[in-house]
Amino acid sequence: MLERACYAFGQKKLGGVLQREGWDCAEAVELNRWPRIFLIYQSEFSVDELKDLGKPFPELLESITQLRHAAVHRIRLSANSAVQFIVDAESLAKLLQDDVSINTISRLRRETQITIEELKRNKDLLESRLAETRKQLAARRAELERQELDAVDNMLKEDREYLSFAGANLEHALNSPPTVIHSRAATEDELSSEADLDESLYEAEPSSQKCRD
Repeated sequence: MLERACYAFGQKKLGGVLQREGWDCAEAVELNRWPRIFLIYQSEFSVDELKDLGKPFPELLESITQLRHAAVHRIRLSANSAVQFIVDAESLAKLLQDDVSINTISRLRRETQITIEELKRNKDLLESRLAETRKQLAARRAELERQELDAVDNMLKEDREYLSFAGANLEHALNSPPTVIHSRAATEDELSSEADLDESLYEAEPSSQKCRD
């Protein structure tokens, strides 16, 4: 579109250049050729028109060259860079006074800006949701960590209580009266003596009976 606008301007103001170069249609001239020509023939533009560009004329022409380079080589652009290229294309179209290009590029600029704003709002919403999710997950992790610490504390407390209980039982066993153990030993000795006596009597019993017979 810009190539057609540049060629139409050339037909009006730069007919000698077109004839000398043999350019007989818009497709014969790549966009990056026009900035150098416009800079040479800058006098064809009014001072007021150049002031309304919003940036120095050479800077605008350099942007148009970079626009062509990005389009031809399919260079990935940021949203801001894309919008700036469209704004500069619109400025060039206005400078060339090509109504078709002005209307089309202006509409493209507005739609692009609206789309970028919607994308930004959607991105902000997604980031807000992500931040809230992270906040909730952080709270859950903190609660799990607290529960883990409580579980460890309870385990250590129960372990200390059991150690104290086991120590108390052991101390009680060590401090029990020794007579209980001795009494048990005496009782076992007595039972053993009685058993021996009964056995002796049993062995002696047949002899006495024989004597009586």
